[in-house]
Amino acid sequence: MPGAPEITFFSPGQCSRGHVLFIGTNNAARTQMAEGYLRARYCDRYDVCSAGIAPTALDPLPWR
Repeated sequence: MPGAPEITFFSPGQCSRGHVLFIGTNNAARTQMAEGYLRARYCDRYDVCSAGIAPTALDPLPWR
């Protein structure tokens, strides 16, 4: 599809770190907290991102 993001699939053993994507409705608080927690605890094991299906402004509280 034109404009669709490119998706890359990795086979086992191809990359040394796991990939985690937390998806929420707004990506305003809970997904950010989950991302921050996993980054803080396991940044050496996982590449972590969060996203929202209808993103809104960032909530500053999860990042304190």
